[in-house]
Amino acid sequence: MKRKTHVPGWRQRISALGPLAWLNLIVLVLAVIVFCVIAHEVADGDHIPIERQFMQSLRTSAIAGSVGKPWIVEIARDITALGSVVVLTTLTAFVVGFLALSRRFEAAAFLAIAALGGQCLNAALKTYYGRERPDPSLRWIEIDSLSFPSGHATSSAVIYLTLAVLLVRLAENRAEKIYLIAAALFISFLVGFSRVYLGVHYPTDVIAGWAVGIAWAQLCWFATQAIGRRRLATATPE
Repeated sequence: MKRKTHVPGWRQRISALGPLAWLNLIVLVLAVIVFCVIAHEVADGDHIPIERQFMQSLRTSAIAGSVGKPWIVEIARDITALGSVVVLTTLTAFVVGFLALSRRFEAAAFLAIAALGGQCLNAALKTYYGRERPDPSLRWIEIDSLSFPSGHATSSAVIYLTLAVLLVRLAENRAEKIYLIAAALFISFLVGFSRVYLGVHYPTDVIAGWAVGIAWAQLCWFATQAIGRRRLATATPE
């Protein structure tokens, strides 16, 4: 009589992963690789003149001496606010509160942990790398915190992608799902670009922030799958 082999639960879950899960895993790995490559380059510091030149080209062609300077800068400030701590914390708190009131406790915990974890991860990385902000002559707004990776880029990627993932579970067709994910990525892109445009971040700060945010959002998604949270948008029965 053959002895029955026990297959660990995590192996069963891996074998049961669908195409979407494998795609998410690939995105997670690529995001980590992108961050590691950029972090290595940032440590060298050789690319800073190229980044400064790019930032100056944005300013020279679109801002300096331009009649539209005031409203262009105001638009950039409004967009960058979409990735601020105040806006994202307020948005997260309201959504978490709604999910808790509607008894979607797993979804509320998922969003809260993703948001808080993303903030802590970004703060730890900023402290570790200790990169200074771009030269004050490049800035349109004043800020004195560390620069790498961009907190706005990280937080916007984490929050908007996590919200998109929750909404995707309510979408009825593929086009709606693609729209939600694309919208989240687009908002995060606008926030990140506004940081470079306003001169408070180097492009590598923003790209690294996007990579960290996407990787963290994907990691949180996989964590929920590992503990069996497969119905985040379904209300808990009374």
